[in-house]
Amino acid sequence: MYPDEFSVILIKPDATERGFEADIFNDLTAEGLVIVKIGTVQFDLNFVLDFYGWLKIDYPEAMSDYICVNPLPVWIAKGNNAISKVMSVKNRLRAKYCNHPLKNLFHCPSSQEESQRQYDLLMQGDKLMKNKKTRTKNQVEAIVFKRLVSGELLFLMLKRTPERGGFWQPVTGNVEEGESFEVAALREIQEELGINTIIRLIDTGYSYEFTDNGLDQFERIFGIEVSINQEVNLSHEHTEYKWVSKEEALEVYLKYPGNKEGLRRLYDKVKGGLDE
Repeated sequence: MYPDEFSVILIKPDATERGFEADIFNDLTAEGLVIVKIGTVQFDLNFVLDFYGWLKIDYPEAMSDYICVNPLPVWIAKGNNAISKVMSVKNRLRAKYCNHPLKNLFHCPSSQEESQRQYDLLMQGDKLMKNKKTRTKNQVEAIVFKRLVSGELLFLMLKRTPERGGFWQPVTGNVEEGESFEVAALREIQEELGINTIIRLIDTGYSYEFTDNGLDQFERIFGIEVSINQEVNLSHEHTEYKWVSKEEALEVYLKYPGNKEGLRRLYDKVKGGLDE
């Protein structure tokens, strides 16, 4: 039995191919839900029948070509009224983006009982390939910012623990296997800051490479705008935070050239209206 009220979510191939994973993640967290990526599952037609509780598949070849080719990500959405909230997000996104009866972004059950049944099926045997916290070469940096009534932009700087260097930087983290950079950015601010609701995610278009502990890394930088009164709840990775101006961030807080250039690119995009 999964310990909280929850909904199983199956991310379908068209969501990944069309780059909608971040939209799904953001809309779910905006509902106050906590998203946990528990692994991937490889379907065959027999497991499709079991998972959905169907007696038969009307178009087995089309279904096989769609859902049984590659492992599909499985998420758990936890929180109050998780079933109804996930259903609402599913219906809204399908109405907005889907024009094919089979390709419909993601699956979620319509009741807690059905969610528990599907979760139990996934956990039987070796169906679910659980996510491992293995280090990849891809990194993400998420520069959280807010816009004051005056129009001034303030950027969130975080002080790392002494064990992690003790310097100031934005949110950073590893991109997990099978995860997009966008979803990684949203996941990291949820895990490190407790932020579940954002105004927008901005791709700065800037990336750079560096070496960390002998491993070559590739990092993409995003901006994440939050509300003016957004609360910040630090994880164990940081000891304090400050909202600062662009000038303060560049001259006082940020240490590395890549971090500084990423903030400059974000500032230029936002102030120049290029992210609209």
